[in-house]
Amino acid sequence: MSSPLFFQHIQQQINLRLAATLGGSVRVREAFTVSLSGEWGIGKTDALKTLEVMYDEALCQALGSEGSPLALTIPIFFSPWRFEHEAQLVTPLMDAIQAKLESLMLDEQGALRDKPWAQRLSDAAVSFTQASRGVPVGDTLAWLSRVCASDSSAASPIALRFVMLINDLDRCLPDKAVQMLECIKLFFDVPAFAFVIGLDNEIIERGIRHRYQAYLKMDGTSTPPFTGSEYLENMVHLPLTLPRLREDQVRTLLGSYREKLMACLPVRASDAATQTAEERVAAVFELLSILVPPVPRKLTRVVRNLLFKLSMMKAEHPNNQKISELFALRLVVLEQLYPTVYWFIKNDERNWPRLLTVHSNRGVLSISDEVNKGVRLTLTGLNKLIDHAEGLLENRIQIDNQLQSKLVSYFDLRNLLKALTEDGAQRNTHDPLVVFRSQPDEDLSTHWAMRDVYMHYGVPVDKGESDGSVSAKSKVEEVRELIHQSVTDEDQIARHQALIRIDFFHMEESIFKAVMALPYFDPTQPEYKKTFKDKNWWENIEAQAANTGSYQKEIWNTAKMERHKKHKLLTPRYQLEDGEDFTKAHNVLDLKTGLVWRRKCESVGGKSSNQSEQSGQFTFGEAKTHAQTESKKTKQAWRLPTKEELEDLVDNRERNFSEGLATIARESFPDTPSVWFWSATPSPADSYVAWGVSFSDGYASCYDRDNKGFVRLVR
Repeated sequence: MSSPLFFQHIQQQINLRLAATLGGSVRVREAFTVSLSGEWGIGKTDALKTLEVMYDEALCQALGSEGSPLALTIPIFFSPWRFEHEAQLVTPLMDAIQAKLESLMLDEQGALRDKPWAQRLSDAAVSFTQASRGVPVGDTLAWLSRVCASDSSAASPIALRFVMLINDLDRCLPDKAVQMLECIKLFFDVPAFAFVIGLDNEIIERGIRHRYQAYLKMDGTSTPPFTGSEYLENMVHLPLTLPRLREDQVRTLLGSYREKLMACLPVRASDAATQTAEERVAAVFELLSILVPPVPRKLTRVVRNLLFKLSMMKAEHPNNQKISELFALRLVVLEQLYPTVYWFIKNDERNWPRLLTVHSNRGVLSISDEVNKGVRLTLTGLNKLIDHAEGLLENRIQIDNQLQSKLVSYFDLRNLLKALTEDGAQRNTHDPLVVFRSQPDEDLSTHWAMRDVYMHYGVPVDKGESDGSVSAKSKVEEVRELIHQSVTDEDQIARHQALIRIDFFHMEESIFKAVMALPYFDPTQPEYKKTFKDKNWWENIEAQAANTGSYQKEIWNTAKMERHKKHKLLTPRYQLEDGEDFTKAHNVLDLKTGLVWRRKCESVGGKSSNQSEQSGQFTFGEAKTHAQTESKKTKQAWRLPTKEELEDLVDNRERNFSEGLATIARESFPDTPSVWFWSATPSPADSYVAWGVSFSDGYASCYDRDNKGFVRLVR
């Protein structure tokens, strides 16, 4: 949003330089180059488009004047990133010049215009076409000078001047960006040309390093022979930097969206409204100017996204008077400027209150420790705590539920701080913490409780609901249809998409209970028997349920227990082998392998029952003897499982460090301790050790045969 005066000055500088080449009063030997540098979204493309319009208007006046002009200045808008697949950029650049000349010299029917300058443009177009097709022209710069110079012997001795507007150079790969600059110097560095280049200096710097990487390796240095800035100094005569918007320019830009925003504001009761619509819009613009950097593209993207989301929420929840446009703006800013942070809060509801505790001290972020209340942790501190905890776990010095719970918490906190730091640095944004600092009379925690309204819009609603929310009945019917589609659709991709859209995570408690009562989850119904045969379907459903909130997990586990009592099928993989009584059955059939497993681990006394971590331990020799004894006593071929068979029982979906639960299908193998179990597989390298599998972390390791381990028998 630079002022018209800014562009007029650029045009004036270019015109003075080009005019000097006509009169011959100044000896000019090279093209005139202007650089417009600035960050992404600052308005480089708009600046180049403005210059193109200005030169097009001047060209139209010259072509429409009576008589034949002495010279024509022709603007060419060119985006090199569109031609990155080309080995050399000179060909598409000459094609762009030829196309512009043809658009000027030909009329609507494609015939040459009946103007004195049309033939001159036609001759030049032919020359550029031949050159782009590889016709030898000799010395390129000398040839180009002849094409542009006026010929006193010609019918129309018109000199041609070209203003090349090179757009989006920073969208090119760094090496390609440098190639574009080299193309200018090698093929177009003649006085009849002027270049205005939109670029990012950092891209040129990277390109120089890439271009001279062989030199760096050979020389053994990390510094190229010259920097990107020094490279540009050699060819840019007028370096300009586009500044960020001033406060008045930000207000002007946002003001163009005022009417649209007023139409999208959430409804407020007239007797409860403390602000007028104008005041609410002003509050949004004020917060927006705080949260978003003064860069035109960033501001525009955030405003448009906000308008869309407010419109959707207003349509879906027309009577909901608790929706806040300010909170919606905060989420839009996170989504647009801090996408990694937004992903974290969208996928784990605990992360929003965590982020509210983040502070910054001289640029160093810290977050509240969830384990030791009142303690603040930085990234450095978290890394040290994690390394220490992982060392304890790896060395088996201390393994307990409390340590595992701490480790999970520290990982989560570290991920949040890294996301805040990296998102802000990569996008050159404001202090990210401003998003989580509430305005007066703004309760961020209350609005976060309504996160489904703000973050999960687009679901069909029942307009009769007083608060604009989705009726439970319609939502359950929607889930029923999705489940039906996920089972019966002939298109595999459509089945998978329907399965994903079921979305247990965002279901309210009442809706989730109703879904669990559907026939697809009732063992007595034919629909359940159909879905049960689809192992992938049930694995996906189990995975969804495992990643839900606490109340969904509780409902899911309760419903699962009820299914177990009604039907001997436990999961898609395991089936009760001896009777249908879930509470009394001792063995399960693995439908995947055909093996029969004892549900509970063995005790030293020989009876399978609930075990403490002391009563169930055997040495390797004792474990093998116990298996032989059980085989003779029951007249069934019970044995120790192989390492591979035991590893196959590991179910990482059940991994839960915070609760210290075993990584196994716990409904099929209840009361399994989170410890290691013996296999029958000896170590080929050492006769004193044998393989075991830990159901704490799911990994196999070798253990001394005299160590005490747990046992689960198989046949």
